[in-house]
Amino acid sequence: MINQFRVTLAAVALLLATPQFAAAQLTDIPGFDKVLAQIQQSLDGNRIVFNEAVEMTQGDMRFYADHVEYFVDTNRMIATGNVLLIESDHQIAADRADFNAKTRLGTFFNARGFATLGPPPGSAPATGAPEPDVQFFGEVLEKTGEDTYLITKGGFTSCVQASPRWEMTSGSLKLRVDHYALMRNMFLKVKGVPAIYLPMMYYPLSKDNRSTGFLMPSYGSSSYKGQTISNAFFWAINRSQDATFLHDWYSKTGQAVAGEYRYVSLGGSGNIRTDFLNEHPTSFVGTDGEPVEQEGRRTFRTYGTSARASAARGTPRPAPTIPATSRSIASTTRTSRGRPGARGASADR
Repeated sequence: MINQFRVTLAAVALLLATPQFAAAQLTDIPGFDKVLAQIQQSLDGNRIVFNEAVEMTQGDMRFYADHVEYFVDTNRMIATGNVLLIESDHQIAADRADFNAKTRLGTFFNARGFATLGPPPGSAPATGAPEPDVQFFGEVLEKTGEDTYLITKGGFTSCVQASPRWEMTSGSLKLRVDHYALMRNMFLKVKGVPAIYLPMMYYPLSKDNRSTGFLMPSYGSSSYKGQTISNAFFWAINRSQDATFLHDWYSKTGQAVAGEYRYVSLGGSGNIRTDFLNEHPTSFVGTDGEPVEQEGRRTFRTYGTSARASAARGTPRPAPTIPATSRSIASTTRTSRGRPGARGASADR
């Protein structure tokens, strides 16, 4: 026990006696406001090598790595080991990177990033440090524009927890932050388990959570209708108007189509809805266990609601905004929260 204590004490003394080299601050590196590194080497006048705890600052950009080769004439940086790029609205961590410090574009390998969506139109900018809204990753992550990424063998999610509840993976993905994610051969994974495959997927991204695009398809089954697949397209006309076009397919009874238009204004709000159901004859087993024959039928409906706004004289009215809900053709409530791709709500984080 005494010998073990002596060994521990000697190790602590050796650690304290070892000189700790502070990173040297360099301010004369072209293209950067400040550079910190343990070791610097200048090769052939154009190439500068930095090693150990490298930190490079340029305006609102900070770049970290274990090893960086910087080419002065082209502003090219080849970085390896614990690479981290931090800017005001996004950050990327990678094993290595080939990056241009002037254009702030480049390629990251085995990378994962976070981005913050811009505020909705007409809203005040957020104060303090922005919270990330989108998480993306890939074997190869190419930053091709200020908010554009091409991702190979990767994916993304708007669930930015440490362990995301859901994510979309793809062999080829184009991500435009604040606009959309376009994926080929997409797998939707829930808790890491593949749930849905689509050959092509367009996922709208917007801070106000109301973007034009296809809603996530839904699947169901029943003894009467058989297998059911529901699809819908949402059109965000503007902040105060939208329209939804729906289609339901039933393996045993036929299909249905519908459309809904909604609006709000300072004078009131309302909606109009129309649907068409085309069912062919079918048979099924009733709740009492007896067979039931159902005749074919066609139905068409158009209906709507309207409400006038009321406010006390002199009371300012808030800007009108449509609430976010979605219904299937069968008038069954199909809420969008927690389902990626739905209108009016982002997935649970």
